Amino acid sequence: MTTQTSDDKRHQIIIYPELAAQVLKNDESDIFILWAIIRTLNTQGTGLVLIDDILTLCNKILGIKSTYAYAKIHKGVNKYWREPYGTKGNKYLGLLSFKQVVKLLNPELTRTEPVVVPLSYFYAYGNKNSKHIKNFLIGCVAGRYTDNRPISIASLIENCGIKESSVRNALKDCSFITQRPNYRLVMMDKDELKVTIQKNISPNCLKLRVVKNEDYYQLVEQLPNSYIISEFDRLPLRMRPDVLKKNENVASLKQRRYHRSKKSAIWSTADKPELTEYRVKS
Repeated sequence: MTTQTSDDKRHQIIIYPELAAQVLKNDESDIFILWAIIRTLNTQGTGLVLIDDILTLCNKILGIKSTYAYAKIHKGVNKYWREPYGTKGNKYLGLLSFKQVVKLLNPELTRTEPVVVPLSYFYAYGNKNSKHIKNFLIGCVAGRYTDNRPISIASLIENCGIKESSVRNALKDCSFITQRPNYRLVMMDKDELKVTIQKNISPNCLKLRVVKNEDYYQLVEQLPNSYIISEFDRLPLRMRPDVLKKNENVASLKQRRYHRSKKSAIWSTADKPELTEYRVKS
């Protein structure tokens, strides 16, 4: 892995998918991203930021003017920063630390590799609005695993606390996400009619499809897709802050539904131990 310089770090933010999920549940996507970017740009590490600088950033990142920007600042008080103070034209606010924000969010998801996102992504034309930022965070949650683990739409709805239509629209909007279809092999036979009959009499026939693979016909069941973050770099788990590692001991953390054997490519769950990863060959 290439060693990052201080200048590199000033031009990127680190997104922790487990935090992103909780931020979405709290409907705080835009102010969370503002906080994350301000922390990166606050190179002196004082945590004190001029209100005028934040107003400029709101326009640059969210495309909003000062009236709406003040509403965003007010929404983030005691969540991501303290109450603004100072005289007119020279007002400041103090950022909450990463540790404080993690404790306030109290994420429910288990550990995942952090996502490295260049600041230029948020400055790009067409990306300057709250909806895009919300979709971006949904994409980070969907692509939180690096092992092609299946993730269902229902799981994303539960983890992010949002509607199904919002999840599906976000997955279409996120160009940095690659979707990988997964299937389970139900049966295989050289007789197409036999395979087709089995499909028609199966209680979950709508999830089944018949495909031809060389000399055989296969009956396969559609599983949840895997979502891969293909545009941004990932950091190893060991580089996650200690406060996130300590949070994993909390009993309320949601466990991963799919578990993969180290000795094979088999996925399994507690309720369907026979579940396997399978890709249909075209």
